[in-house]
Amino acid sequence: MLNIRKEQFDVCLQQNEEAFLDYVVRRVQDEHPSDAPADVLRRMVANGIKRARSHGLYTDVQLVTFVQIMFDVAPNFDQQRLLNEILKDESLTVDQRWDKLFEEDPEIEKAWDEADSPDFIDSDEWFPEHKEDDEPFTEKDFQELLKEIENLNRAGKLPVTKG
Repeated sequence: MLNIRKEQFDVCLQQNEEAFLDYVVRRVQDEHPSDAPADVLRRMVANGIKRARSHGLYTDVQLVTFVQIMFDVAPNFDQQRLLNEILKDESLTVDQRWDKLFEEDPEIEKAWDEADSPDFIDSDEWFPEHKEDDEPFTEKDFQELLKEIENLNRAGKLPVTKG
């Protein structure tokens, strides 16, 4: 008889990363029909899985649910102060942190309400690789850019436009 340990069962779908990604995309499409191009939706889901794993989440159920919450509540729900504190609480195991997110507690329910409010949602979190740098463009940055343009111009590497 084949014995499958709980740890193996918990990550069963993830044994093939591409198939797991396809599975999560289908789950999201079932819950949230969208006109988004397939490659965009796939990137959104992949970024969601990566984000879930950054919190130590690892089971199939945790990863799928995390991504679904990103679609249901907000892609940045995990940045809500209390929810983030729970996810980062190293005094608890990952499984305990996950369970605590869903406890019936007025403070936690209030945190979920805040994460679900239009003022909290940051759609840029779907594609963190495209978020603009938080650092302001300084005078020094501008001077370095000008110097780079001058160097490219001297080297004849700037495109010439005829106007």
